[in-house]
Amino acid sequence: MGNEAFVESVMHEIIFAGRRPADEQPLFQRASAGQAFKKRLAGFAVQHYLSNHAINKGLAFLHG
Repeated sequence: MGNEAFVESVMHEIIFAGRRPADEQPLFQRASAGQAFKKRLAGFAVQHYLSNHAINKGLAFLHG
């Protein structure tokens, strides 16, 4: 497999496959259409931060 074929396979199997579920979320659909509200985006950012914080904290306790 050449370099270009490898890059294409990674793009399709990992990047595009992971992006499809996100594209189906109402928030991302509105954002891509230019209709997302600032408060909704801020709420999403807070939820995303808290989720990542909880995961990282849990992993730290496992390895600590």
